[in-house]
Amino acid sequence: MNFDDFKKSKWVKNGSDPKTQQKIVDEFSAWTSKAKNIDIVKKAKQLYGFFVSPKISVAQKAIIAGALLYIISPIDLIPDFIPIIGWIDDLSIAGIVLNYIFSEMDRLELEEAKNGNYVDERKNPKT
Repeated sequence: MNFDDFKKSKWVKNGSDPKTQQKIVDEFSAWTSKAKNIDIVKKAKQLYGFFVSPKISVAQKAIIAGALLYIISPIDLIPDFIPIIGWIDDLSIAGIVLNYIFSEMDRLELEEAKNGNYVDERKNPKT
């Protein structure tokens, strides 16, 4: 599945629902403690960090929520109970969505720099 297909998927549609988003918040911690694949947990935690950030748009939040739903759902394209390959599709979706978020961040930083509004938080961290 590519990013455009994922954006049109039932996962993103469901991810745009505030009740579903609250369910992710409520269940994410329990999922991370049960998940066996360290790589997928790392990617999911990255996505979750963006999901709870106030800096993302409503559309971005729906896409990230869709990815988190896909990852934490045991039944998706390749069910997670199938050893090893059950996580491959989850890692793929996580990678596609993280790539999208990182490219959006880069685009926004360039836009802000052009307008003279960019502050590199790595050089000027908030205290």
